[in-house]
Amino acid sequence: MSTIIEAIYESGVLKPLNASGLQEQQLYRLVLEEIPSIVPVPDSDLAAEIERRTTTSPDGRRIARLGGVFGAKGADITEKQDPVAEELEELRRERAGKNESETDAYYSDDAER
Repeated sequence: MSTIIEAIYESGVLKPLNASGLQEQQLYRLVLEEIPSIVPVPDSDLAAEIERRTTTSPDGRRIARLGGVFGAKGADITEKQDPVAEELEELRRERAGKNESETDAYYSDDAER
């Protein structure tokens, strides 16, 4: 089974941002992919509003309450739709596909030797 987690490299150590599900003394294989830095939002008013609506949970996660932020743009979204969840799922599928293809390429290189 494979799991995608994010980590940060600090002081010579690769530290998972969320280590839930990882077991102590378990051997893991890492396939590293650099995550590009997030580009600042060019709309400073929107960025300020999102920052105002953002809180940090006790475990360090940042949570933004986005209800109403997009004003009239949200009128086209039905109650049954969850565009944020849909985009996150699409991002997960893209990352999983990329990681799988890189892993396949890695192992196919080993098999040729």
